[in-house]
Amino acid sequence: LSFAFFLFAFLSCCTFFSWSSLFLFFVLLLVLSIKITMGLFWSEEVKEDKGSEGLLDKLPQVPKDEDGYVVSFGIDEKENILKFFEEYGFVVVREVIDNEQIAKTLDELWSNTEELSIDSIKRDDPATWGSNWPAGQVGILGNQVASGEQAWNNRQNENILRLFQYLYGKEAGEGEGELLSSVDRYGIMRPTVNVPLGKDTDEKEDKPRWRGPPSWLHWDLNPWIWSGTAPPVSFEQKKFDVLRDGNFISEMNGSPPDLCPIKLQGILVLGDSKEDDGGFLCVAGFQKILKEWAKQNRKASSMSFIQINKTDEMIEKATPITARRGSFIVWSSELPHCNYPNKSENFRFAQYIKMFPSKMVEDKEGRAQAVKMRLPKDYVVSEVGMQTLGMKYYQPPPDASSSSSPSSSSSSSSPS
Repeated sequence: LSFAFFLFAFLSCCTFFSWSSLFLFFVLLLVLSIKITMGLFWSEEVKEDKGSEGLLDKLPQVPKDEDGYVVSFGIDEKENILKFFEEYGFVVVREVIDNEQIAKTLDELWSNTEELSIDSIKRDDPATWGSNWPAGQVGILGNQVASGEQAWNNRQNENILRLFQYLYGKEAGEGEGELLSSVDRYGIMRPTVNVPLGKDTDEKEDKPRWRGPPSWLHWDLNPWIWSGTAPPVSFEQKKFDVLRDGNFISEMNGSPPDLCPIKLQGILVLGDSKEDDGGFLCVAGFQKILKEWAKQNRKASSMSFIQINKTDEMIEKATPITARRGSFIVWSSELPHCNYPNKSENFRFAQYIKMFPSKMVEDKEGRAQAVKMRLPKDYVVSEVGMQTLGMKYYQPPPDASSSSSPSSSSSSSSPS
């Protein structure tokens, strides 16, 4: 296509010579030269080379418990959590929030869904679930962060903080470790089997068109830059987006390994998630072969979101990570991962939360200002939240009243 434009511009210059046409010719010549030089530099999709087939055979099988869920652990089982994570690159920790906290989160999630649809969706009326659905087919709710009180409580949850502290270890900092929480979105997937046609009818039908793509397996990092097989690129733009307009959703996606050699992501599971219910999928154990894979599959890309080709053999190695409600799934960003489609009668609900060392944030005060603007009015920040929300760095504007500064209370309604 680029060559066709080049040829068209050249012929135009020959036929209708003018300085403007000559300028167009040289611009297109420059574009074509860059594309030829950079090759796949702008590509978001990669396909595995044949030389990697043996690597994938090294990947482990994910163990399950007697109920068919992926093996999980209590938050106090630190040694088992670390051992499992080292082998598989992810771990499931159960009961990080209780049923009351789950119910409050789900109420906010539904309110968020209804608001994003401009009130055309009603949680208790299945007839409204088809139009103006804001979550898209991959199950991520809109482009706005989860901003209700319980969503913020979950970001200052002590159990979730402890889990990330275990996994970051010395990278978290001295003492208890200083980690910041991401400010991200909810996830929701509609049921696609035996869906009621309305609240006042017993009629039901399947909705296969509501299912997402079978796979959009990807990394939220650049595997070549991260593994050191390609040179690093600037990380400044992501920092600017947060400080300028509070764009937290992709914060730290492009962070280089020299800031922190560990990169983690997480999901708070808000409903029992069995294999047919849709949810989180990953290539377990890939963190052990990432560097070798990157060497064997060299591509030139500067992007921090890299998608695996839909025909790649790696797709077959991905495993659904089933989990009970109230569990938290944390995984290494080195694992290819995605959501997979819902093929059941149940909704899939989740909240995306990750934590990262505060040392990765250069302007902590500026980030704290951006977070403060997102907090609900009169929100009480807990002692844990002073760290995870970064409010310990907040400085009220000189003309602000004393009541505008974030309050801290050990008796906060924040979960522990």
